[in-house]
Formats: sequence, C-alpha cells, structure tokens
Amino acid sequence: MATFEMRKSPPEYAAGSSLLPVLALALASVAVLHPGRFSPLGYRVVQTEDILAQLRPSPPSSAGAGAGAGARCWPDLDRLAGYRHNQTLFREDVGSGDLVDDRVFSEAMGISAGGAWTPETRGRCLPSYHSVVIVPYRSRADHLARFLRLMHPFLQSQDLSYLIVVVEQEDGAAFNRAKLFNVGFAEAVSSGVADLDTCFIFHDVDQVGVQNCIHGTARQSPQNFRGDFLCSRKSLTLLPLLCGIAQSAQHLLQIGEFISFSRPQIPLDGRNVYACSKSHPRHLSSHMDVFRYNLIYGSFLGGVAAIPGTMFKEVGGFSNRFFGWGGEDDDMSVNRLHRRGYRLVRFCPRLGRYRSLPHPQERRSGENERRLREGMMTVREKEAAEGGGERRKDEDDGLDNLKYRVVRRERRPLFYRIVVDV
Repeated sequence: MATFEMRKSPPEYAAGSSLLPVLALALASVAVLHPGRFSPLGYRVVQTEDILAQLRPSPPSSAGAGAGAGARCWPDLDRLAGYRHNQTLFREDVGSGDLVDDRVFSEAMGISAGGAWTPETRGRCLPSYHSVVIVPYRSRADHLARFLRLMHPFLQSQDLSYLIVVVEQEDGAAFNRAKLFNVGFAEAVSSGVADLDTCFIFHDVDQVGVQNCIHGTARQSPQNFRGDFLCSRKSLTLLPLLCGIAQSAQHLLQIGEFISFSRPQIPLDGRNVYACSKSHPRHLSSHMDVFRYNLIYGSFLGGVAAIPGTMFKEVGGFSNRFFGWGGEDDDMSVNRLHRRGYRLVRFCPRLGRYRSLPHPQERRSGENERRLREGMMTVREKEAAEGGGERRKDEDDGLDNLKYRVVRRERRPLFYRIVVDV
C-alpha cells in the first residue's frame, strides 16, 4: 500500500510566501499615496525643451513702446529654473501693513504708474511677449498686496512687457468672477493699453506658483510622476517618484509645514512663462494644492489661464451669468473653447504647480451648476427641455451683451484699478 509523506516547504519558499503580504501592502500603499493617482490618463504636456518654440511672440507694435529697432530678449529658462522669491511675503506674522510702501516698491522695481513694465525701461532689450494680467477682486487687501509683490518680480524675471489690471466689484451682489474678466478685457482694449494681439492672463488673486521638490528645498509640492515623465525627452530617475510619494504621504497625513495653508512659503517657478501659446489656450495653474497637485480632469481651466485676445474675442469671452462660486471655468473650457476646436495646452506639472492663499471656501452655486449643464446640452436636448420653443442663444452671452457701470478708474503705483458695478 502506497503511503504519502507530507513534505515541508523549503525555507526559501516559506520566506517567499511570507513576503507576499508585505509586497501587496507596499503596492497598495503606492496606489493610495501616489500623487498622480487622480490625474486623467492621456493628457498632453509641452516638453520643457519646447516651451519657447510653442509660445506666441507679440508683434513689435504691441511688445513695447519703442519697438522699432533693437535686439529682442527671450526668457532664459536655465536661469529661471533657479528663481526664488522673497520668503518674507509668506510669513504669518507679516501683514499687508508691514510690507514696503507701494510707491517705494514701484520705484525700486521701475514700474510705471498703473502697473506697467517693459525691459526697455532698463535699456536692456525689446520684449518678445506682451501680456495683460487681469485679476478679479473684492475685499482681499492682504492677498492683493502679497500677490502684487510676488508677480512684479516674477514677470520682470521673464523679460515680459506686462500690465496688471485689477477689476474690483463694488456692488453687494454675489461675486461674478467671469464677468469681471470680461470687463478687464473690454476696458484694456477700449483704452488702447492692449489690442487683440495681446496675450491676456486671467488670474485669481489667491493663486501663487510653487516649485518642485527636486529643484527646491524640503517640504515642497509633491510630484506628478505621470506628468513629469512626459516633461522631457531626457532620462528620468526614480528620485521624482520617491520624492512625490513621500511628500504626498505627508500631505495625506497632514503633518509638517507642507500643509500649512496659512503659510504658503514656496517660490514661483520662473519657467512657467506668462505668455500665450501660438494656436490654443494655455492653462497655467494645472496642478493646484487643493487637488494634491494633480490635474483633476482634462477640461479643467481654473485658477490661471492665458488666452490670446483674438481667441477670447472669437469665443465671446466668459459667460456673464455665473454669480457666486463655480462653473464659469468649465463653461469657458467646454462650451466655448472646445466647441470651437480649441484644445488646452499645459506645461509639465512641475512648472504648473500653484498654491492657494488661505481664504474661506465658498459653497458651490447650484444655480451655476444648472447654467453649466444647460450650456453642455445639445440643440435637440434644449428644444425638448423648453417644449420645442426657441432655444436660448448661449453664444450671445458674454462680450456681446456685457453691461456694467464704471465707478472709477485709477492708476495705482502697482496696478491699474477699475471699480465697477456689475
């Protein structure tokens, strides 16, 4: 009669079996902590080597006051990779009243009254890019003071010709960020400080750029490994991945100064050039701290966007109907730009990281979500929803039906101020 003997597993097999749970836990941890786990697949980024070739130079007539002769200057990306900002601007114990007086700062930086600057001021060269930064604003004096002292040195480091326009809503109605963008565009063009060849930067006042953990110091923004892999044709090491996982874990556990929203202490990345792309709108703030420095969906356009004047005019500007928080960026991205064949352009994630200055989060407007859904409806769906009647022409909403009342215009030392009743 045959007998069967139970044989013990060799020690090496037993050891291998005991490692399986450890490996499974490690893989699960990577899946949970990986900073790129929420990012959409397949989005395109401009490789770092191709940034200047992808940007749209301004015509000489709009690039500077005396752009008739002389050498043009271009952003030096190698130099800008090491850009660092004044850390005092991020300290909790420093309020707007402790900052250098606007006029003193303006004179030191060579800024013209009304917030304009060009490298010709210092006799250096003719700018290759001319941009107007439009900032919607109401009741955030501390944010505005810090923002201006961040942005002026940042823009000057890129040798841009630029103007900062702050559009302030005075009335007591719900804040209409999108309409203020339209007002800033219309006022800049009608006053002659900009034309349709100008690059318009639509910028929130509470957004500041941050640098990555490879080129900066400790406790900085996590890496988006998927996006960083696409950033350059150069070989990629494991350092960004390890750095990203470690810092994402720190953010998830809410430890250390990294998640201290009251102390945004990370400098701007100077390679995020504030200029427009040649043929498509560009989303500058693609990776925000509130989304763990990930691009949350492909059509996301929140925070900071660069759109050429001709393109902004063609799509009719932003909708004027979005009062309160939420919806206006998606409406612009999906219902206006995408429907006319434009696709969003982004630089690599490490250049597009932004951190929000601390402020209470507003509740998303349900009415704005309804307006956004209406804009996404097809013609047939709209006719069915409205009982077969004449559909509302959303394309008429924007620059064509823009109505507002200017309360005052002021040339401040650091910006051009337009106070309006919308």
